[in-house]
Amino acid sequence: MGVKIVSKRIVTPEKESSVIPLILQLRKMAMVQPGFEYEETWRHLDRPEEYLVVRAWDTEEDWNNWHSNRQRIEIQGKVETLLGRKTEYSPYAIIDRIERRPDKPGLIDDEQ
Repeated sequence: MGVKIVSKRIVTPEKESSVIPLILQLRKMAMVQPGFEYEETWRHLDRPEEYLVVRAWDTEEDWNNWHSNRQRIEIQGKVETLLGRKTEYSPYAIIDRIERRPDKPGLIDDEQ
């Protein structure tokens, strides 16, 4: 079963130029890990220093393997040192999903 990992970081403007290259390095590394599906980065509309990253993994085991990767831990440690705080991670498993049906605008699959 797929899992989503939501991580939250607060990146102040004066730290962006130091932290962003490390975050991009983590992204490149994650993309080649077994089970990695995709990553989305979101920025809060009212608090632009607040970022959420949503990563999709095939299994919780795939995520755990990546999360315990020695290189990832080393780079993540640098990120947290620069930011002066820990990154928050929250794992989620999907329990339900609805989508708008393109052939019948306004209807969802349960309303057939």
